[in-house]
Amino acid sequence: MERLVAATLKARSANTLWQAWRVVRAMGDDTGEVASRLAACDVSDAEAVDPAFSVDAVVHIAAASAGVYKQHVMEALVHLPYLDEVYQRVYRSLFKGQGICASDISYPEATDAVRAIREQGGVPVLAHPGQMDSWSVIPDLVAAGLKGIEAFHPDHDAESEARALRAAREHGLIVTGGSDYHGRFGAPECVGLRCVGPAEAGAGLQELFEREPVLR
Repeated sequence: MERLVAATLKARSANTLWQAWRVVRAMGDDTGEVASRLAACDVSDAEAVDPAFSVDAVVHIAAASAGVYKQHVMEALVHLPYLDEVYQRVYRSLFKGQGICASDISYPEATDAVRAIREQGGVPVLAHPGQMDSWSVIPDLVAAGLKGIEAFHPDHDAESEARALRAAREHGLIVTGGSDYHGRFGAPECVGLRCVGPAEAGAGLQELFEREPVLR
C-alpha cells in the first residue's frame, strides 16, 4: 500500500511543481508585466495574482502536506479561499481546458489499491461514485475485495445516493458518507456536516467488526 501511495504522491508533487513553473514562466521576469503576461494566457482577473509568486512560495505553503497539490499553487498565487469567484475563474483558466497548467498524472488501478488495502487488513470503500461516474467498476472492485461504498457526499444528489444504496444491497457493502471537508481548499464549511448512523450503514457494519480482528 505504501509503495502505491508513495509513487502516486511523487508523481503528483512533480506534476504540481511543473504547473507552478508554468505560471512563473507566464508571469515573466518583469513582475510589472504580470497582468499582461497572464492575460495573454487567457487567465482572467490577473490583477488578483501575487507578483511575488514563485515555486519556492508553493513549496513553503505545501510544507505541512504529504505532497504538493494545485491548491497550494492557488494559495500562493491569489491568497483567496476556494469558493471565492476570482479564485474559481483563475483556477479554471489555469488548470482546465487549454489552460497552461492543464496536466494530470496516471493513477494506480483501483483494483490494485483495493487488493493492497485488504492485504494489510484495511477496509476499502469506493468514494463518491456519482462524482466520477464510477458505477461500472463496482463489480470488479467487489471481486478484488471492496467492502463499502460512499453514498452520502456533497456532490451526490438524491439519485446518486439511491443508486449507491442499491449497489450496497446488491453487493453486500457497508454504506459510508462524509462532508469531504478540505478547509479553505474546498466547498464544505466544516467537518462533520454529514454523519452516518448504524441504520444507514447497514447490518453488514456490525458483521464487519465481528469478522475483522484488526478493527476490534
